[in-house]
Amino acid sequence: MIVSEQPRTVTLVASPPPETDNGGLDQTFQFLSSKGLLSNRICRVGSVRDIDVALSEIVASPFKGTIRLQIIGHSIPGSMCLGARWTETGIHDASVSSYPFPVLDTNPRALGLLAKYAGKLSEVMLVGCHVGSSTSFGHAINGRTLTYTLAELLRCKVLGADDDVAYDEYDEQGWYAPSEQHRRPKGWRWNDALPPAWTDPGTDPLPRNRKAVGQVFEIQAITSTMLPLVAHQQLISLVPGIRIACQTATSDKPESGLPELSVETDQGPGQILCGGRLLKVAGVCYVMDRNPQLTAALTTMLRSAEAARAGEVALANAG
Repeated sequence: MIVSEQPRTVTLVASPPPETDNGGLDQTFQFLSSKGLLSNRICRVGSVRDIDVALSEIVASPFKGTIRLQIIGHSIPGSMCLGARWTETGIHDASVSSYPFPVLDTNPRALGLLAKYAGKLSEVMLVGCHVGSSTSFGHAINGRTLTYTLAELLRCKVLGADDDVAYDEYDEQGWYAPSEQHRRPKGWRWNDALPPAWTDPGTDPLPRNRKAVGQVFEIQAITSTMLPLVAHQQLISLVPGIRIACQTATSDKPESGLPELSVETDQGPGQILCGGRLLKVAGVCYVMDRNPQLTAALTTMLRSAEAARAGEVALANAG
């Protein structure tokens, strides 16, 4: 590649399997491609290996300087689902921890493919609903964990979206720029002699379109979950039920947010969205108060699933 033809930005858009809800990602790819940006190279990727291949072609000799990297895809806090199945019945299975790594998270085996790009990137932006959010919602990692890990690995500033993401929230150069009503991306800035420093622009908008409700729901069962390593198809009863307090309701309903949990409440079926921030019941979205009981229940569920899977692997190896 001639140095003068180097892109200043590389945008990688996830390409999950056909059975996945890809409408938003396809719209994003078309929206960015239609801009005709010569300085922004736009590619589709389905794994961490694909990221490695795309970057290796760009930074090959006589490459000089650095580029900005933007990765767009479905996500939960702390994980970018590049080529993983993303449906209402679950997103992760055992294959995500193996080559070619269809999920970008803190898996050291997957990150080993990207370590060689340290010093070649000036900034990394992860663009997926709540991928940079501080909530973990039962998952072993959250958005701060992922962005910190990547900042240490790649030695540059790394940010992640902290709200729902729309297909057209990009500036004139095709770089993620959330609309005014959305929270700003969060992450870490690399320091040569010190640990990464937290980057918070402090420009999050005040909550709008909310009205006080003082509503309390009791979650009596979990009917399905999209949390990593778990894809429950059977109803999981919660005895006693977990009481969820919601101080406000919001008209800012996510357009494409898929539920981390489908639940049964004392007021009918519901869905928990956006990294555990919203509870949707009967078409209304309520802003949830943080609930340690629910987080503890989900953590226990994840550990049980991991133990069961380890038992199955041990049994298979013994056979």
